Parts: sequence; structure tokens; C-alpha cells
Amino acid sequence: MRPRIKTNKICSSKNYKESKKVYARALERWHEEHKEEIEVISASISVKRTKYISVFGKLIPVSEEELKVHETLITWNT
Repeated sequence: MRPRIKTNKICSSKNYKESKKVYARALERWHEEHKEEIEVISASISVKRTKYISVFGKLIPVSEEELKVHETLITWNT
């Protein structure tokens, strides 16, 4: 079972500024250690903007032709 609470605190009221700096440095270090993996994932993912229309709370993809008819109800999802 995974732990629910992290063992190291990110910040506390006593040393908020210092904790924020420590967390930022830890995050930068993590990114440096995993730089190659991040680049591979970033290169392999392509994001396409898809057009959707909201019908009774559900998002339904629409084509370019349908977009002209229903353009007031469009919700963009990236």
C-alpha cells in the first residue's frame, strides 16, 4: 500500500520561504535527473486540438462542417 503522507514536509508556517526554496531545488534536481525521459515523452506525444459540443453535459466530437452549425456551444479540449 502506498504511503498517504509524504515523509518530508514541503512547507510549514515557521519556515515557509526556506521550504519553498528547498522544494524548488528538489524539483529542479528531479528534472535534471529525468531530462532524457522527459525529452523522449515530449517528442513522442502530439497534441491535436479537437472540437467538441456539449449535449446534456456530455462532450461529443464534431467535424468542421458541424462546427459551423453549432459554433455557439463549442468547448475546446486540448
